[in-house]
Amino acid sequence: MPSVTTWTRIEPRNQNEINVGLQARVEDPLWLLARQWQMGEFRAEDAGTPVLAHVQGDAYGIARLHSGRLSPMGSGAARPFDSRVEPLEPAVERDFVLRGPSPDLRFAVDAGRYFMRQLELKGAAPYRGPYQQAYLLLAPTAEQLASVDPATRRFWTSVAARVTDGARLYADLRVTLRPDGGSPALPPIPVVPDADQPKVLAAALAWLTWYEAQVSEPQGNDIAWQNDRMEYAFSLSLPTPTGEIVLDVPEYTTGRIEWDTFSVRMPAVLGSSPGETRREAISKKLIPAPATYPGMPADRWWEFEDANVHFGAATPGTEDLASLVMLQFALIYGNDWFVLPLELPVGSLCSLAVIVVTDSFGGAKYIRPFEKAGGINAGWRLWTTSGSGAALDAAGFRADAVFVPPSLGPVLQGSPVEEVLLLRDEMANLAWGVEHIFEGRAGVPVNRRDAWDNAHPDPQQATAAAAAAGAPPAPAIYRFATEVPDYWIPLVPARDSITAPIHLRRGTIPGPEGSGSVAKGRLLSAGVALALFDEEVPRAGARVTRNWQYARWIDGSRHLWIGTRKEPGRGEGSSGLRFDTIANGTIRA
Repeated sequence: MPSVTTWTRIEPRNQNEINVGLQARVEDPLWLLARQWQMGEFRAEDAGTPVLAHVQGDAYGIARLHSGRLSPMGSGAARPFDSRVEPLEPAVERDFVLRGPSPDLRFAVDAGRYFMRQLELKGAAPYRGPYQQAYLLLAPTAEQLASVDPATRRFWTSVAARVTDGARLYADLRVTLRPDGGSPALPPIPVVPDADQPKVLAAALAWLTWYEAQVSEPQGNDIAWQNDRMEYAFSLSLPTPTGEIVLDVPEYTTGRIEWDTFSVRMPAVLGSSPGETRREAISKKLIPAPATYPGMPADRWWEFEDANVHFGAATPGTEDLASLVMLQFALIYGNDWFVLPLELPVGSLCSLAVIVVTDSFGGAKYIRPFEKAGGINAGWRLWTTSGSGAALDAAGFRADAVFVPPSLGPVLQGSPVEEVLLLRDEMANLAWGVEHIFEGRAGVPVNRRDAWDNAHPDPQQATAAAAAAGAPPAPAIYRFATEVPDYWIPLVPARDSITAPIHLRRGTIPGPEGSGSVAKGRLLSAGVALALFDEEVPRAGARVTRNWQYARWIDGSRHLWIGTRKEPGRGEGSSGLRFDTIANGTIRA
């Protein structure tokens, strides 16, 4: 009779207890103790281990923010700034997006649709039609269609005279709903009866708040971007009971604000008063923790060390003193250091007045700042703000202060909506601003290089195709100047006087059909005066981009803005500009 054998579990079975194996017994423990004694593991130092530290100090917060460079005398207008609710990067980098001279058409359409929804939610649906007729998105003129990119042209013509223009609506509501010294009111057109005014007003206020919360934009002319340097400049004011401390940042391009970005500017005045002082006392008792780092030598004989970092493989030269000091610290004295996990308030200038360390024997040790301890290196300081010392002492503040900026953590950055290359062309003896990408009115980045290549086929291929077809060669013609792509903007050197520095001003290279190089983006915009310092375009060049940035602050608030970045370029370039040339008639030189 056939049978079927099945198994539900296949595993080894241990007949003995595993406690003995887990104990890892050693037959000769005395030998192990002897080896530890030989290596000095039992040798104690005549010193106590720190077990408690009492830290006291002061922290003064930011009161005002000045966008742009300070005057030579160190003064400027500044607006109130509270780092507890607003990070520093959006406040410095943000640019006009929705309230600029050419607002995004796509957002204007979406905003108009959202206003209609608000009217429905507030019980004012009958006024959807009147508001749409009053703020209808106007059809573009022939001149406007000729000046925009194809994507904007298609979108504009498809929605014109059919949807509400949210940008125009916002421009009117911002004036009437937030008047200077008056009460909120609706625009005169369309006419809303008094009985329905509260409903429409509630919808308009809710929509206005939503509109302004979408993107972080400057208030008034509070813009830190400097066109003549292609970088940001700003200053912070920290009032104290004994005086005002100004932290200045004359150059900022990286997109990341760190403590070493700032320097103390003295004398400087941004208008802060002692009444704006935001002081926070620091008084904490902390437990010191031993300093640890990867590759640290183990302090126990029978302990495996981390093999990811091998300090023994480092071979610094005899003149490399910094590396030698670092290796000596890491291999010999590393276990003699302790760390105090002290949290400082964000957006404040902090100074520690007292650090009292209590050891395991009950003794208390007063730790003084390094520069106050005397010695030949008493003036050397680390982790202090540049330009401090006598400047902070004059303001009645300790010179060993450190600034904790209200900087964002990880930031999501989008693809460039505008890209400009600043480069040198030695053959043409010119500097150029090459506008590769600009943002169209429809919010879509437009690649000007691809557009130019599509409109201007390779002339050598056309000549070769004509020769292959047996066409006679075109006669040679004289060209006054070769044609340069229209997205190459010449930067012509000029100076206002003999002693004035050289500036690079925007120029124009006329085209063969009367057109020429024209800037369409904001960085090299023809509507803004451009006088770029000559040293800002080195031989290596520079790459300037505008990108969308998104991040969250410590209170959970979200921040969306457009920031500009500048980084080193890729070297020199060639525009192909030449004068007085003889070329074949079929070639576009």
